Amino acid sequence: MIIAHKRFAAAGIVVELSPTNTLYTALPLAYQKDEIPAVSYSSWITGMETKPLTWFFVSTPGWAPELATLMKLVKDNWTEKRPPRIGVIAYDHPATRDMIERAPQFAPELGVEFIGYEVVPVFGLIDSTTEWLRLAGKKPDWIYLGSYGGNLVVLIKDSARLEIKKKGIGICGSINSIDEAILDIVKDDAEGYFVLRATPLCTETKLSGMKAVLEAAKEYRNWEPNKVPGMYIGGWINAQVAIEGIRLAIEKVGFENLTGRTVRDALASMNNFDTGLIPPITMGNNWPFWASHWRVYLIQRRRAVPISDWLEPAYVLPLE
Repeated sequence: MIIAHKRFAAAGIVVELSPTNTLYTALPLAYQKDEIPAVSYSSWITGMETKPLTWFFVSTPGWAPELATLMKLVKDNWTEKRPPRIGVIAYDHPATRDMIERAPQFAPELGVEFIGYEVVPVFGLIDSTTEWLRLAGKKPDWIYLGSYGGNLVVLIKDSARLEIKKKGIGICGSINSIDEAILDIVKDDAEGYFVLRATPLCTETKLSGMKAVLEAAKEYRNWEPNKVPGMYIGGWINAQVAIEGIRLAIEKVGFENLTGRTVRDALASMNNFDTGLIPPITMGNNWPFWASHWRVYLIQRRRAVPISDWLEPAYVLPLE
């Protein structure tokens, strides 16, 4: 990623797109120095801050607000006198650390008991029995999974084998983690799981922007409409945001004056941009998030079905 960014900077690009935020925490000042804004489908992590201007425009405000949102939802629907007990299993990543380090701060404010966490390797995970049993032994009411891809597959399959849900424990996947690609592998093992989603799934065909996504997926990937992964749709929206930033910059300064700085300024002034897929996007220097409303989905019959309206995330700390 470092080599790619250097090549991009040498080529004079005006915006960089990425599905991950790893490089942004490693080289935040490089983007500032090179004056290249980045638009990412990933979330915000502490360490991406650049002063006085923000150069990273990401999907969500971070994993900590995601966990806080689940905590608030659980608490709002809680009927027992004691506080709900919530734990985390997540893979080893800066986003995970950001979440679990802040959880003890916001959990009491939300009326929830944070019982602790387990961390598994990002790559090469083949068994998570120890982590599941150790966390389940603390008698949580809910467990939040901060995981994606093959790592998430192992966690879901191990959970089913150990019958974690049958112990009365609710399980919720992190933002956009469980979609068609995952469900095609784990099948019924994810039945009854919940997942937070910031972007829609291919089954939500009534959305005005979905037709174009599904047609492109068929043309370029040869995917049938009901097999288009949620990550593809999220990537589509990420590209829409970047291209709208370029369009706004050209509209203001002209194509001949287009630079990374003018695109950054345009992204930071985006107002009520409608993708046809998620709520209209408004961003600013202190609010560089294009997916700041989320919904809860329930896994039923190998499909993720939305069961809530759009929600505002809990415990978001705007950039100063």
